[in-house]
Amino acid sequence: MLNRLALILVSFLSFSNLVLAEEDFATELDQIATLVKPSVGLTADFQQERTIPVLSRPLLSQGRISVPRDGEVVWAQDTPYAVVLKFTAQGMTEIGPDGTEHVADNPMVASMGRTFISLLSGDPAALSAHFIVVDAKADEVSWSMILRPKDDLLRVAIQTIEISGHENIDAVTILDAQGGKSSIAFSNYERSIQ
Repeated sequence: MLNRLALILVSFLSFSNLVLAEEDFATELDQIATLVKPSVGLTADFQQERTIPVLSRPLLSQGRISVPRDGEVVWAQDTPYAVVLKFTAQGMTEIGPDGTEHVADNPMVASMGRTFISLLSGDPAALSAHFIVVDAKADEVSWSMILRPKDDLLRVAIQTIEISGHENIDAVTILDAQGGKSSIAFSNYERSIQ
């Protein structure tokens, strides 16, 4: 009985601290919202380095990312092999080099799709729907924030996400729950006229 009461108390205190954490960063989140430009019509190059505990060397990939319209992100990887991943709020579609499409139809992938869209928007309001802000910093030109997933499905895969940038996102670092790390750097931004 005492253990159950202690667990309930710890859970309540942890939840209270997380809610307070978001409120503590209200000024920084407002500053970030003024710095980040809308992502619709944006394209950029990416370089990703992924470390997995059981591998001796990191996995490297690069390509181009675009946000052709609101609620859609296209991740076009060129190396080490060509593949296109299209993320929407409903999930993800993989488009192979021969043009064949494979729709990933499960709740985890749909949740990851929504997360990816909110991450790349850089919009604190969109991010707060899926994440708890545990740290945020901003000045006149740059910003960073550290997020923890709210969604139970995402917490199984993601421990924290750190995002930093200026008017666009410059870098995303994802620490996964199994001890791996993905670092993604964005460069060569282009914006189509909307």
